[in-house]
Amino acid sequence: AMKGAEMGFSIKKTQKEVTQKASVSNDEQTQPTSVPKENHQFDENWLNHYWQEYAKQMPLERKAIAMRMQNIRVTLLNETSFEAVVDNEIAAKDFTALIPELQSYLRDCLKNQEIKMTIRVSAPMENVRAISRTEKFQSMAQKNKMLILLKDEFGLEFS
Repeated sequence: AMKGAEMGFSIKKTQKEVTQKASVSNDEQTQPTSVPKENHQFDENWLNHYWQEYAKQMPLERKAIAMRMQNIRVTLLNETSFEAVVDNEIAAKDFTALIPELQSYLRDCLKNQEIKMTIRVSAPMENVRAISRTEKFQSMAQKNKMLILLKDEFGLEFS
């Protein structure tokens, strides 16, 4: 009798799994027609606020990276992408490993599923004095896209 009961159970389980799988594929088909969750706009201040919140609640064994996070101010590149600039490749590796969980945390907090996080190792140029005026402008322009817009807008020449 015991064997029969076990068998009955396993059949029920597979039926349940089958219906779950079926309902999942149905959902996927109806997805495009359903209204996507509205992505809220956010600014750099809110982004940095939650970046810091995340760092604060990291476990003790990740104190090193949490401290690093607290010293970084992330920069918005456009409405949804932002970058964290780190000093070296090792830090870059650590932060890259964090991306999936950090990204989903920020997406939840900021109610925006499009948020994308990138890591960049700061170029040596960023800390070295630019040699010529042109190079100086280029290094400033890298930091400040508005400079390029101004230059183009007013047809300015930087000699």
